[in-house]
Amino acid sequence: MKNITLAEKLIMLSGAALFALMIAVNSFCVNDNPGFRVPMTTYLIVMIALFFLDTIIFIFIQMLYASDRSRFSLFILSLAFLSGLVYFIETIIVIQIPEHAGFTQAAKTNDTAVFYFFRQLSFIVLLALAVRVGKITRRSPLRFRNKISMTLALMMTLVMFPMLAHYLSSYHPAWTLTIAAYEDEHHYPVWDIRYVNVLILLWSALLCYMISVTRLASGIWN
Repeated sequence: MKNITLAEKLIMLSGAALFALMIAVNSFCVNDNPGFRVPMTTYLIVMIALFFLDTIIFIFIQMLYASDRSRFSLFILSLAFLSGLVYFIETIIVIQIPEHAGFTQAAKTNDTAVFYFFRQLSFIVLLALAVRVGKITRRSPLRFRNKISMTLALMMTLVMFPMLAHYLSSYHPAWTLTIAAYEDEHHYPVWDIRYVNVLILLWSALLCYMISVTRLASGIWN
């Protein structure tokens, strides 16, 4: 009989936990009490699924890094997935807040857009940093100056970005950043095209940078 590896056990356990959690969320969402009915049910389930997926990816990359400490770029790559967990938690909390508590559908729509925008920014910055570190460490060990700049970049992305996203959400109305509006007539969100273009531009720049640096043959993808 084939032995089941630890990774396969983790995948099966995570899948079972995710399935059970989805069932629980679905049961909660069909509550007949309108005051506690969770809006945006489908989006909520997707956020929970992505939360577990990012967690699993983070753990696996950390296990890979633990087997080879010289590949520090893998550690930063794992942080790219870890950074998204904060925004997923924020989004899940916002979605579950009942509307009678003061959070309108428009506010929830904008908050999910704000957290999504900063989640993308965090992932882009950390992925670019991982590629940069991988390029540097291929030639020589990290110097003290590189470590200082890398630490500042990590602190900004892992600490400052989530704090900024929180303060620019509906939790602080005076500082709210408006990225998306909710159309009551058609019942769907409408993004400000400027923020969409910013994300497209950043992802395009990152893609060009990755191709120019790694030639798609870097060990970070192996």
